[in-house]
Amino acid sequence: MVLTPKHIIFIAVSNYLSVSQCNDLKNEFIKYKRLSGAKFIQIIEKYFDFKTLRDKAVIPEDIWLFNYLMYDTNKKGVQKLGEVGEKITATKGFRKTPLIRKYETKVILPQLKALQEANMIITNLY
Repeated sequence: MVLTPKHIIFIAVSNYLSVSQCNDLKNEFIKYKRLSGAKFIQIIEKYFDFKTLRDKAVIPEDIWLFNYLMYDTNKKGVQKLGEVGEKITATKGFRKTPLIRKYETKVILPQLKALQEANMIITNLY
């Protein structure tokens, strides 16, 4: 993996936020030297409803990220039966599972590459 799961989640969520919301989110992250997985999710949930990834996805692959957050980050036995698929309990942080690796490869890295290429083109215009 090139990026950490937190970076991937942040980039994906940023696609749904306005510029001001994204800046507010970044400013909130800056307040902490270290963020646990649970605190990271708690901060993002102030600005973004993760169910949007399932119900109103900008791209179809965003469901992969939703599934990663709901199922791959939850430690078995910690989550109550009624909360499965409804609540993210990233108590142990974010593991690098095959699903998050696939999301990074198929969605995030091409997005970053396109942004870098666009930036190079714009820079060369001046």
